[in-house]
Parts: sequence; structure tokens; C-alpha cells
Amino acid sequence: MTYWYSNTDGVTTDALCERHGLDRFEFRRMAARIGRALPDVDQGTFDQWCVEANVTLKQHPPTPGLKRADKSGHLAAGRPTRGRSPRKVAAVTAGAGSDIRSSVIHQVKGEQADAVLVVIPDDNRTAAVVGAWTSGDHPPEVAENLRALYVATTRARRLLAFALPDSVFETVRKHLNAEGVPTRTGLLKAVGRYRR
Repeated sequence: MTYWYSNTDGVTTDALCERHGLDRFEFRRMAARIGRALPDVDQGTFDQWCVEANVTLKQHPPTPGLKRADKSGHLAAGRPTRGRSPRKVAAVTAGAGSDIRSSVIHQVKGEQADAVLVVIPDDNRTAAVVGAWTSGDHPPEVAENLRALYVATTRARRLLAFALPDSVFETVRKHLNAEGVPTRTGLLKAVGRYRR
């Protein structure tokens, strides 16, 4: 959104879709296509990745023939990150030499990790996605989101954690308990309206 429209700080994707007359489900499908088309994060430098990512974004306007508002959404590697691996730029050290990665779901397809934290966004689609997941009724308008949730959760080898908005916390907890999934809930750290 920032690449095409600029000035998107603090505004949800749904609000931006409404502001610019975009169908939000089609926009999410387009974002997924862009995610799959983005260059591999394990090859080249972050500077090269940004150049290729800008080309990819330019090839997928939210509406045909759209011209960019300005250049503020252009991706560029900062001086300390230019020559680093794109994956390493997204990793932060957790101490004792272990890496913690932060990635979007489409960047981790086919990979696994011992522990995964899935952050469920606090927006107007969350209740519908959680409702479809817990009920087993998968309407077409949430099917793509459910597939993304499946990809995210199946990356974990040993430990899976969710950061959930308070609005769906109890629904997910009850569903997991009813399915016999061993859980441990608690307030590890309060961040806004999220619980883990």
C-alpha cells in the first residue's frame, strides 16, 4: 500500500482499501501473489533484494494503470544492511547465539523451526477467520486466510504459540481444549490487546 499510495502509517489495510475503492479480499489475493513473486531471501544481498522487490511491486498495481503517488514507498537498503543476506536483515539475536526470525507467512513456506509464534492480527477479519477455523465451516471469503493460517501453524516442529487479540482469545483456548490439544495460556507479555 505504501509503495502505491504513500502516507499509510497507522492505517489498517482494510481502511486503506476502503479509502482507495479496493475490494479487500481481492487485494489480499493480490498481496499473496506478490509475496510468492518476491525474490528468494536466501540469495544475494539485501540491496539486490530491494531492487527486485521494487520491480515486483511495480508489476502488480492494485488497480490497472495506477500511477504511484510518490516515491516514499520505494524499498531501499540502509547503509549497514546493503551487503547482508536478506534473511539475516530480518533476524535478531536472542542471546546465546540463537537467531529469531520475523517473517511473513509466504516467506516461510516449506521451512520449519522448533518453535513458532503466529501473530493473529487485530482487525475486522479476525473474528470471521477464527470462527471458520473453530466451526469447520470454511466460507470462500475466508478460505485464503485459513490457508495462510495453516501454513503458519505447520511450520512448528515442537512448539506453537499464538499471539491473539483479546476478542478471540477465549474462543481459541476453548477450541484447542475441546480438541485435546495441550495448551498453556498466560500473560507472557502484554502488548496492546494481545495475549499469548
